Amino acid sequence: MREKIKTCFLFLLVSVICFFILEFAYRCFLFGIDGLSIKKVNSTHSIGLSGMLKPSADPEVIYELKPNLDTFFKLVRFKTNAYGLRDKAYTFKKLESVFRIAVVGDSYTMPSGIEIEDAFHTLLEERLNREQKKISYEVINFGVGGYQLRQYLGVIKHKASKYDPDMILIGFCARNDYKVIADDRFKTPFVIKERTTPGHNSLVLFKLALMWHTFRNDSSPPRNKKSNFFVNVTNEEKAYMKKNFSQIGEYCLAKKIPVVVVHLATRPFINPTAEKMITGNSLYFLDVCPEFKNKDFSDYEIYDTHPNTRANKVFSDLIYDYFIENQLLPAHG
Repeated sequence: MREKIKTCFLFLLVSVICFFILEFAYRCFLFGIDGLSIKKVNSTHSIGLSGMLKPSADPEVIYELKPNLDTFFKLVRFKTNAYGLRDKAYTFKKLESVFRIAVVGDSYTMPSGIEIEDAFHTLLEERLNREQKKISYEVINFGVGGYQLRQYLGVIKHKASKYDPDMILIGFCARNDYKVIADDRFKTPFVIKERTTPGHNSLVLFKLALMWHTFRNDSSPPRNKKSNFFVNVTNEEKAYMKKNFSQIGEYCLAKKIPVVVVHLATRPFINPTAEKMITGNSLYFLDVCPEFKNKDFSDYEIYDTHPNTRANKVFSDLIYDYFIENQLLPAHG
C-alpha cells in the first residue's frame, strides 16, 4: 500500500514538473525571454481588459487612455503624459516656427507591443527635424487601441484641434475601420472592465480549451479568413465609411488642414472601394502594403500580428517620402 502511495505521489510530482516546464516553454515560444516574466505576461491582454482606459468627456470619443500611466502593455513599457497621450508632453499653444502633425488611429498607431521610441510617428518626427531644418516639426500621437473610424473624427474635433495642428495623419486599419459602430455606444456611459492577469493563468490550458472549442464547432461553416481585411463589405458598411470620411474631409477642409490617410498594415488586403471612398473626400491616401509584397509577414509582426519595430520603420520612411513627393511640407509648398 505504501509503495502504491509513493508511486502515485512521484507520478503526480513528475506530472506537475512537466506541466510547468511545458507552460513556460510555451510562454517562451510565444513571447521569447519575456515569457519568463509574470509581470510582462500579465500585460498581454486586450486594451479593453488592461485597466488603462477611462471614459472620455466627449461622447464621440467614448473612452481614452488614463493620464500619467507607467505600466506594461503587450510586454513593453507603456507611459502616457498628463493628458492621456502615449507621447511626450506638448503645450497646447504652438510656436510660429513649428509645424504640427496630429496622428489619429487605433492600436497600430498607439502602437501596441513596441516601445514608443520605435513608433512610426516618433521616427517620422525625428527624421523631419533632422532633414527639414528650416522649421521645427512636432508629431503628436492621439492613437488609442480599439478606436474606429467614427471615433477618429471625434478625436480630431475634441482632442487634436486643441493643439492647433497643421496636418492630420490618420492610421487607417482595414481590419476593422469599415465596421459600423452602433449609435448606442455613443449614447451610453463607457463601462470599464476589470483588469485581467493572463500571467497568473495557464496559457497551455487556455490554448487546449480553445482547440477543444474549435473542434466542437467544426460543423459550422468555415470562416472566411479575409473577412476582417475589408473583403465583401456590406452596403451598410460602405455607406458608413463614405459618411465618416466625408465628415472628416469637410471638417478639416473648413479649417484648411490637409488630411493624409495611411493604410497601416503589413498584409496587402485592401479593397479598391476603400481607396475610392478616401480619395473621393479630398483626402490624401497612402497604402504601405505593396512594400511588404512577397515578404515574410512574421518578420514584420509581433506575436499577435501587430506591426513590429521593423514594420514601423518602413511606415515612417514611406510616409516621409510621400510627404516630399506630394509637397505637403512647408518648405515644399
